[in-house]
Amino acid sequence: MLVSSGMLTGLAMASLSPQRSRAGNRVAAATEMSNRCSSGPPAEHLELFKSGPAHGAPAREPEGRNGLVHADAPSAGHDEIEPLTLDAALRILRLAATQRTGTRWSVALALGLRQGEALGLQWRYVDLDARTLTIRWQLQRLPWRHGCSDPHACGKDRHRDDCARGCTRHARSCPQRTGGGLRLIELKSAKSRRTIALPPQLVAALKAHRAAQLQERMTTGPTWHDGDFVWCQPNGRPIGAHADWDEWNDLLKAVAIRRVRVHDARHAAATLLLAQGVDQRVVMEILGHSQISMTSRYAHVLPQVMTDAAERIGLALWGQT
Repeated sequence: MLVSSGMLTGLAMASLSPQRSRAGNRVAAATEMSNRCSSGPPAEHLELFKSGPAHGAPAREPEGRNGLVHADAPSAGHDEIEPLTLDAALRILRLAATQRTGTRWSVALALGLRQGEALGLQWRYVDLDARTLTIRWQLQRLPWRHGCSDPHACGKDRHRDDCARGCTRHARSCPQRTGGGLRLIELKSAKSRRTIALPPQLVAALKAHRAAQLQERMTTGPTWHDGDFVWCQPNGRPIGAHADWDEWNDLLKAVAIRRVRVHDARHAAATLLLAQGVDQRVVMEILGHSQISMTSRYAHVLPQVMTDAAERIGLALWGQT
């Protein structure tokens, strides 16, 4: 898929234009689809998704000293936002277009989905005919719990000097562990649950991605895990946050862009949309922000937006100079 500045502009404007007369029918259709799916995916889609080795072996995940999985870097404060430029976004998209899950990053930069929302997106919530997608679920990794009768004894080989007396941690290594792993969690906020119009360019890219995935599924055969995920591992299983983070870092390194968080793709979507002159309240709805103040914080990092505002008020008050 050839990516150009015009395409990225199209991605931005087409995805955030409820004012367009044609958008009404698409949003209405998506809303109907969303209402039909409001009860959530069937039970099999809320099952535990294990991304580790087969045969019940514990999944290996990168751990810090405190045993927590590191999926992303610490969040930046509101005053620390340094959004990716249009040129940087285009460089990322051009390379991503050559990769198996490249549309993951097209959606991130054009629509600003949160990481969990993107990784948890299922095809049942994507209507390529109506050119919409509906966000209702997110993929999260939940902590494991011991399923044995003596958690302390179960973790005896993993206790360290800094473990508390009678430590009952290390549930991940429990042969009878329960409750953890990758799970689909329904979004709680009404603002987060939303329907987004898709740009035509992104619809075409997603159709090609869908066709390639179906071919991959046929090639894989009975070992394919049917989780209905838009972006998944080569065996159909969901992609964890850490693997997603690694892919993002590889993209940045390959196109010589400074290391930024996966979440900064969301920041980039917000700033690029505002730079196109999209109203802040429209951007707020697309990103699923609960308050306009969350969207407004991007304005101070867009000098071109401020300059445009000054020129508009000057034209309104004094006319053409």
